[in-house]
Amino acid sequence: MRRAAVLQRANTRSRLPGAFSASSPFARGQIRRLSAEGCNRISCTTTRLAAAPVTMAWSKRGLASSSDSAEEQRAMNVFNRHVKRLQRDRAAADPESQDYDYLRKEIAARLADRLNDILDREFPSVLALGGAAAGVAEHLQEIPGVKRIVQLDSSLKPERVVADEELIPFEEGTFDLVISNLALHWVNDLPGVLAQIRRVLKPDGLFLASMFGEETLWELRNAFLVAEQDRDGGISNHVSPFAGVSDVGDLLTRAKFALPTIDQEEVVVDFADAFTLMRDLRGMGESNAQHFRRPYVPRSTMYAAAAAYKALYGKEDGRVVYMIGWCPHESQQKPKERGSAQFSLKEFAHSVGELKVVDDNGNEIAPARPGEGPEAGGGDHSCGRH
Repeated sequence: MRRAAVLQRANTRSRLPGAFSASSPFARGQIRRLSAEGCNRISCTTTRLAAAPVTMAWSKRGLASSSDSAEEQRAMNVFNRHVKRLQRDRAAADPESQDYDYLRKEIAARLADRLNDILDREFPSVLALGGAAAGVAEHLQEIPGVKRIVQLDSSLKPERVVADEELIPFEEGTFDLVISNLALHWVNDLPGVLAQIRRVLKPDGLFLASMFGEETLWELRNAFLVAEQDRDGGISNHVSPFAGVSDVGDLLTRAKFALPTIDQEEVVVDFADAFTLMRDLRGMGESNAQHFRRPYVPRSTMYAAAAAYKALYGKEDGRVVYMIGWCPHESQQKPKERGSAQFSLKEFAHSVGELKVVDDNGNEIAPARPGEGPEAGGGDHSCGRH
């Protein structure tokens, strides 16, 4: 199987320990004890991780009217797009940036698998949207029928069309396919971006995307929450809000995509410690970019958060939400009108009642009546009967 790191599907979630929450008195006592011992209890190794399946969560954001002040407009926007662009530029300029692409490459491969599942369709013109578009483009080049790939990203470093993902600068009906890999969780106006994507699609064009989903990085969020409560007497934002599966489905419907399909995967990545996790997030360009983030975190709080992470978790799990939507077209399947059914449920129940049950020799078996059979308690099989 394709793996940039050692990836395996996580069927169950492992939370350590499961008997108490991160904010419990026991947990806070453990964190106080461990962080007091200093960094010698925190293994700051840089070993590459063992990873597994993914998803991402988003909280509803309002839209400001033209009469709102600049501060009110900023309050409506969760993410600082300028800071996010600088983070992506820094990650792209890093000579070791390929070392941090393991997750994007894995999800890009899974997006390509979903695209290959769509049979008898060609997508000559493709828009790859977002910072991870290069990994997707590599897979698109292997798909028959793809003739033109346009990459759009807000970062200046990679060679592509430079534009903010929130303002897609293409005419209506330009592309047969719009694909986005782990980029849409940083946009402020997700409903507006989805509407723009549908606008640039040709009729019966396809939109396929992945984004981080609900509860991604919840372990790191809890570690900072406990550390700041203990050391600073308050809390601040360190992990972005992410969209849930139901939110994404509602937004696709709101943007008037036809035949919307949503699914979710869980991905678990093993990290040596919280510092290794934050280093990888920085290398991916996925550091915190919220407007009201804390500008400076004291060293003692960082050590306390790392100790909490080490004591309670030791691994990071998240969710990747995959979404599929089609630009409406008259050839697509549509629900039948109410009352147009040719077969009633009453007739169906009657036909089921006429079915015959036979054994291995073809002999008909009479159906059991109520009160008969082992389940009814008859016979000598009952416990305690002599």
